[in-house]
Amino acid sequence: MNRIISFLITLFAMFVFTSCVQDGISVSGLKKSELKKGYGYIVTRIKSNYKKEWQYVYYNRVDKSAFQKFIESDSARFIYKGDSSLQIASAPAGEYYWSGYYLFSKGTSMDKSKRFVVYPNKINYVGDINIEVLPRRYIFRMDIVNNSFKAKEELAQKAPKLFRNYTFVTTIKE
Repeated sequence: MNRIISFLITLFAMFVFTSCVQDGISVSGLKKSELKKGYGYIVTRIKSNYKKEWQYVYYNRVDKSAFQKFIESDSARFIYKGDSSLQIASAPAGEYYWSGYYLFSKGTSMDKSKRFVVYPNKINYVGDINIEVLPRRYIFRMDIVNNSFKAKEELAQKAPKLFRNYTFVTTIKE
């Protein structure tokens, strides 16, 4: 009985982890290479000096109230798992801000100044996220760096079909 349960858990884990990678790029929230109407792709890369635990970076739409975000669960996230490969997600067109960072059970809210725009039917590069962690003090610092040239080259190599079908734009708001 234990072997069957172990086998089923292993099979499920393999399915989950293999469905999260497309062309060597970490993909969250994508099932196909087609976008819903009014959606765009978000492309980022997360780098961190702390490699031991998964880290979560959240973003929210600017034009939604806190109550609407809670009801509609309009908050989305990228997960840093120790590598710095490009990550892609799809999101409705609009203006967003980086809203929070979480490590362990600790986290921090961000001010709404770090923003980006998602344009429909485009690949929207929103910057590389550099995170500095001092885990014993639970201090986090997040910077957004524009490495669009490198991201564009890597995306063209690792996801050529996606790159050919959509226009690549840099949408970091300064």
